[in-house]
Amino acid sequence: MATRAVPAAGGAGGAGKQEAHRWKILISSQVFHPKVGGIETVSKLLAEEFAELGHEVTLVTLEKWNQPDRFPFRVIRRPGPAELLREVAACDIYWQNHIGLKTAWPALLLRKPWVVTLHGGLGSGFRARLKRAVLAHAVCINISNFMANVNHYGLLVLRNPYDNRNFRIQSNTRSRELVFLGRLEPEKGASALPLLLQLLRERSLQPKLTVIGDGQERTALERHCLDAGLDEQVDFVGVKEGPELAETLNSHQIMVIPSFCDESFGIVALEGIACGCVVAGFDTGGLHEAVGPCGVLVPRGDVRALADAIEALLKNPDQQAALRARADEHLARFSCRSVALEYLEVFHSLLCAGGTQCGKSLGQGQ
Repeated sequence: MATRAVPAAGGAGGAGKQEAHRWKILISSQVFHPKVGGIETVSKLLAEEFAELGHEVTLVTLEKWNQPDRFPFRVIRRPGPAELLREVAACDIYWQNHIGLKTAWPALLLRKPWVVTLHGGLGSGFRARLKRAVLAHAVCINISNFMANVNHYGLLVLRNPYDNRNFRIQSNTRSRELVFLGRLEPEKGASALPLLLQLLRERSLQPKLTVIGDGQERTALERHCLDAGLDEQVDFVGVKEGPELAETLNSHQIMVIPSFCDESFGIVALEGIACGCVVAGFDTGGLHEAVGPCGVLVPRGDVRALADAIEALLKNPDQQAALRARADEHLARFSCRSVALEYLEVFHSLLCAGGTQCGKSLGQGQ
């Protein structure tokens, strides 16, 4: 199925439209702070940007948190049915950042203007069929051309933003060569890192690797590195966020993304590129849309080809410099403000077209 990108909000009249309208925007994000992940990040960044642009923003989430929320928008955690219904009734636009059946029903009941961003496939079975039936009443957004082709549902493609205020080049001193950022889970491919380092060692290369993140594979990975004599090359630093994460990324040359799964998009690639890393990884899912011209991707699972790519980058600083030189132009379209304005154009078109009746006019399809 073909995909169609929404025109940039800064285009013909886009920015002016946003200045003329101030809405009550209700965001549903089933996962949210304090958890860390793509959906959580996008929900926070766009909620902050909508609020900064003058909209009244409320976010509802099923995520527990026993500390006060300190965001420039209201957060309601684990709302009951009556409270959720009231919030949906009071809003101008309801945006679900990924489909969730537990929070979709008020939009169906009240026939509110409703937008759903799909961060992954809908799967199969009864729940998938139910989700497809529900989504027939919403305007659907995919976060990459890859996801649009996987879902065969929704023609709009708006890619995820990254935190461009935090992730930026701070230093040109890059004392470590390789960095991995992600959950230490099977699908993220961290288990390929020891073999990658061994292949590079066979070529007389012993780059330093920093592993940022945590998960079920951490203990096994640490033991594997110790048994293989790689422990002096690898530093496991756990989870890092915010300025601390940006500072760590700024001290590295190459971000390694060896994902075995089909990445829906790849915000971590944007964060690495913004901090001056070039990317080397497996070509999976929509990752190439995030990496763009700022890295090298090889076939999924081919660790030897990944070692070849990293060897070439380590031995050729000019190649690294050429990839870094393309970063600013590539990243501009993924800034929080750019993506927020694109979403607001979708909201504006939906409201102007009569809310739930405008799916076809916005390019929605099955």
